[in-house]
Amino acid sequence: MAWQQVMVSTLTLAEDRGAKGTTDMQMYIDTFQQISDMLGSFGTVFGFVSSDINSKIAVLREFLNDDPEHFSTLETAVEFEVETNTTVKSKKSQSASRCINRLQRALEFIVAFIRKVGGLALDSSSSKAASEAYSETLSKHHGWIVRKTVGVAIMTLGSKADLMKKMKYNEADEDKQDYERFCTEIDTIWNPVNELLSAKNLLTLA
Repeated sequence: MAWQQVMVSTLTLAEDRGAKGTTDMQMYIDTFQQISDMLGSFGTVFGFVSSDINSKIAVLREFLNDDPEHFSTLETAVEFEVETNTTVKSKKSQSASRCINRLQRALEFIVAFIRKVGGLALDSSSSKAASEAYSETLSKHHGWIVRKTVGVAIMTLGSKADLMKKMKYNEADEDKQDYERFCTEIDTIWNPVNELLSAKNLLTLA
């Protein structure tokens, strides 16, 4: 159910954002939880992504529970922290804005990877797709040691068929349009959030 759950969460979030024009914090967290669970099923190879996702959504959950008035959407959360000058440091160890920025970076990598995997034959290695996706996205924010460690881990990825089994995505049910549909729907979420972070000069939050 891993891939199906990711698809359902993504489509639900995208539809809600399209209807309301804002990004619901709880739905955003739920979608990332599903993505993290799927990445976790791949083994330790994507641990560097899933662990970061889990830590950031835990912080966002805490903000939402403590102050739903200001943190019910990503937009209100960022606006509130900008107004209160807490985008860098807040009462918690990390600001919501910083967590959102880190999650956006992870999402950019995931979309690049899924898009590349969609074009592979079943017996093709998925490590090249992961390496290229990482090089194009997350590697820009990592130091040399992390890049080398990730590079070695990625080489242990098996074929696309192996990956699909871990995603609980039956080969007989594969629809290559699913991969692109996922990426397209994610873009409708990622783009406006990134534009907001860019407008507030928050894309450099580490």
